[in-house]
Amino acid sequence: MSETNTKQIFDDTEFEQVCDFVTQLILQAHRYGVSFVRLQTFTSQLPQLFGIHGHMLAAPPFLFFEFSRPTDTQPYRIIHPLPDGSFELTKLSFLGSLLNDLSSGKASLVEAPERLKQIDSFPPPYKNPFVALGYCLCGAGFAVLLSAAWSDLIFAAVLSLVVFAITMYARRSQWMAERINFASAVVTSILASIIALLFPGSNAFTVALCAVIVLIPGLSLTVGVAELASKSTITGINRIVDGILITFALVVGSAAGSSIVNAFWIVPAPFAPPGYSLFFAFISVVFIMLGLALIFQVRPRDLVWVILGGIIAYTGIVIGGQFGNWQGSFLGALGLGIYSTLVVDRLFLPSSVIMLPGIMILVPGVAAYFGLDTLQTSGIIGGLQAIWGVVVQIVAIIGGLFI
Repeated sequence: MSETNTKQIFDDTEFEQVCDFVTQLILQAHRYGVSFVRLQTFTSQLPQLFGIHGHMLAAPPFLFFEFSRPTDTQPYRIIHPLPDGSFELTKLSFLGSLLNDLSSGKASLVEAPERLKQIDSFPPPYKNPFVALGYCLCGAGFAVLLSAAWSDLIFAAVLSLVVFAITMYARRSQWMAERINFASAVVTSILASIIALLFPGSNAFTVALCAVIVLIPGLSLTVGVAELASKSTITGINRIVDGILITFALVVGSAAGSSIVNAFWIVPAPFAPPGYSLFFAFISVVFIMLGLALIFQVRPRDLVWVILGGIIAYTGIVIGGQFGNWQGSFLGALGLGIYSTLVVDRLFLPSSVIMLPGIMILVPGVAAYFGLDTLQTSGIIGGLQAIWGVVVQIVAIIGGLFI
């Protein structure tokens, strides 16, 4: 942020107004999908535009803010409950525009709070039918990356709609909202196993996994480790534990669903997976990134940049995969980080608009899902080896992003 607009604030009323505005902006940014590390940067840099100092401590379920003027002997403190986070990247883009206008002097403190309210009131650019399409594209796209059969691509897309329906119902039911991961895994696993009975050769495990792919918390695991590396200990541990619990709920739900069907029928073994060309793999990446953009509510004008970010990340995975297990994740994250920096500097977009969908294509959450499933089916030794591979992959992603 530029400091050309910096001024000193000594009036108590104006000082409190700045503090309240910064607090509300941070809360909205969290709701739109910004990580706590980035929020801390906002809290320290934004108040400097007005000549004050700010600091934030995230200790879920609360956020603690502390502001002070150069002449203050005691800081001004605000405690606010931590709102639920989501991914609304269109609103985040408008929030980034507001920050740029403040830093360049195009917007003043007088109009900024009203613009903040307007941003929060904007309707999402994509209605439910488009979001449902996003679920289908992600399910079918990841099925290609996991070498599922052509028929399984269709089954994964259809069951992704079931997950979308459960997600919509969870918005109206607090009881379901607390059990959405387990319920989605159970339902999709049962349906995938029934499909495998009706269509011998279908891979029930892969179909069920691709159906719930949007719920797998690869992003939480990666961001959690990144926050730990940035010394945001409380939030980092909270994200990692949350990601592990979600993955565990998905794995247990999947095992429960398949066990119910296997208790009555014998599900035929799946056929050997087909081999897709690299061209089809990249086409699937385009579909996945488009689906994620619809789910995360990316602005239509930013779609091409999000899709290109996913292609760059997957290109790194393909190239690095020739050298070892972790090199693909490292090169993919490195390419995504460089690309994100260039796009942010050129288009003045928040980095999260590019990074959040792009990190999803690196899929550390899928590896965690496989690791826990291996732990269940192959015992402790095989499971621990798989889970260690997840840790290595996450560290490689973070290393690439930091570099």
